[in-house]
Formats: sequence, structure tokens, C-alpha cells
Amino acid sequence: MDKLVIIHFLPLENYPPVMNLTRLLSDQQRHQGPITILTTKGYRPKKTFSASGIRIRRLATWKANMNSFERGWLYLKFNARAIWNLIRIRPKKILYVETLSSFPVSVYANLFPGKAQIYIHYHEYTSIPEYLKGMMLSRFFHQLELKLYKKATWVSHTNHNRGGLFMKDLGGYAPSNMYTLSNYPPSSWIQQSRASDQRTPIRFVYVGALSLETMYVKQWSKFISAHPEMFSWDIYSDNHTREAMSWISELNASNIFFKGGVDYDELSKILPEYDVGLILYNGHIPNYIHNAPNKLFEYHACGLDTFFPVIMKGCEPYITKNTFPVIIQLDFEKLDTAVVVQSLNKSGLQYRPSPYFCEKNLRVLTDQLLENV
Repeated sequence: MDKLVIIHFLPLENYPPVMNLTRLLSDQQRHQGPITILTTKGYRPKKTFSASGIRIRRLATWKANMNSFERGWLYLKFNARAIWNLIRIRPKKILYVETLSSFPVSVYANLFPGKAQIYIHYHEYTSIPEYLKGMMLSRFFHQLELKLYKKATWVSHTNHNRGGLFMKDLGGYAPSNMYTLSNYPPSSWIQQSRASDQRTPIRFVYVGALSLETMYVKQWSKFISAHPEMFSWDIYSDNHTREAMSWISELNASNIFFKGGVDYDELSKILPEYDVGLILYNGHIPNYIHNAPNKLFEYHACGLDTFFPVIMKGCEPYITKNTFPVIIQLDFEKLDTAVVVQSLNKSGLQYRPSPYFCEKNLRVLTDQLLENV
């Protein structure tokens, strides 16, 4: 009998933090019974994720350009099958990730009150106005999950800022404890950073979703394209808006290169080829203002200097002082060549490898999930 079930509605392959968590659970579980993950199958061409001793059940499949009926059918199929799996398995512990994964747990907790410890984690912070303006189904699920918070053994967000906003929003529904579970990469990613003089051109890299509305794509691309002798920029993305791709294409810059998507496990081999990693969110919603994204720690682990926008308060605690690789905030509204180049000067700085890795960070959760199961 599976004693632990994890529910992650969106495809695992798009969420490195849950893949890292799954691998750590696989490594730690030893001779205990199998763990089940209930999720969906994505439509983007990525390597299917698996881990030893972990039973991954993909209960529904996404398709590109789904209409409202197809999307509704996917939600219905996933939730019905997830509820059935919980009833059949009768787990001692359930971890669900994000509001869209919560409905089967709400149903199960009503059918079998007190039979399973509930653990909850959020990749993102959703404000009250966003719930009110967002998808009706998500709003309905959230109303139900409010009743789970007081019963939950664990509730976590990715940083203190988001956790504080979440607790403030909940008022009387707020759980007694909030945990922080940052999105760090494995320690195997940590590599020696170059301390040599800067090479020319300086090679910038961006990994992730690409959008003109939510990111400083226009500002950065115009800046880079104006200095082909000094800078180059490679983009790795399999999640990009049509407008962003049109902009990059029409700019026709000789030093900007679109590389397409890349599997998460390949990043630790690719990133060390670059000098500087970019984070480009423009803070269009509180979630991104208070964000310290995966890429911040992945760039840092691979020895890259990292630029993030001044609007991103969630990254500020990680600004480096007197050490490299550097993590620096940059005003993407007022880009200046001299400022960019000087920010990367290592003179007088000492090398300090990244201290941010998931094995230590996630241990407090994995220990609890695997205890007495």
C-alpha cells in the first residue's frame, strides 16, 4: 500500500523543484513502500520524468490550443481519477502542490476526516484580486482549500515575502505554521567560477518563458543589439508568446540567438558556457515582485554572474557582497554599457561557491513525508 501520495496537476517536467523533491524522496525512501504521484502529461516535447521507486500516474493529457470543452474535460478527468486513486490507496500522507491540485484532497478529507496528514506547497503566490479575476474553477478550489489550512501539517511558499503575503491574505484561515521551501538546484550543479579577465564578447544567457508584457525583453534586446562587439545573448525557451518571437525575429540582431527549449537536466552542462545569467520579470503582479526564481540559483550554482531587475524584491536577499559569482540588481529601464561592464568586474572579489542546493533545503520536508510511512 502506498503511504504517500503527491498531487501535482500540471506536468512534472515543467517544474524542476518538484522533480528535485521526487528524486530526493527516491534516494531517501530505501525499502519503504512505493510513493505515488498523480499528475498530467504535457504536450511540449520534453523527456518524460521518472524516479526509482516512485509510481507516476499521468491521469490526463494536455494538448496544444485546447478549446474550453477539451480543457474542461481534462480537469474533470484528472480530478475524478485523482479522487478514485486516493480512495483506493488510502494514504497516510498527501502532499499537493498549488490550488489546482487541491480539489481531490478537499473531497478526500471530507470523506475520510483525519485519515491522512495534509502537506501543501505553492510554487507561486496568488493574490486575492488574482483569484477573483482568474479562472472560476481555481477560485472554487481555493474556497474549498481554505478549510484545509488549519488541518494541514505543513504549508509552504518559496520565500518569506510570498509566505507573509499569503498569511496576511488568509486572515482567520491562516495556518499556525508557514514554512519556506526555496527552489534550489542539486549540489551536483555547483561548479568552479572563472576568475580570469572578462572575455569579449560577454556572453549572456536567458532560460525560461519569454513575454513582452511581463518581461524586459524589448529593453534588453535593444540594448544588446546595439553592442554586437561587446555582448551576445542566447535564449533557451519552449514557452514563448508569438509577440515576443516576432519582436526578436524582426530585430534581426547579429548577436541574439534563439536556441529553443532544453531539458532541465541538460542545463548544468550548458550554463557554464556563459558569463552572465539573466532574470527579466518586470513585476507585473505581486508574485513576480516577490519572486526569487529557480534560475537565480541555477545560474549561481553554475558559476555565472546574475542580473535581476530592481523591481524584484524577492531577489534582494541574495545580492552578493565582496564575492563572486555576483548577483546584482540592474535597472532595465535605464541600461548603461559602463554600468553593465563594471558590475562584472571581479577585482578585489573572492570566489564563493553557491551555498544554495536542494538536498539540504528540502530535507526538512522529505524527512517529515517519509517518517512512519
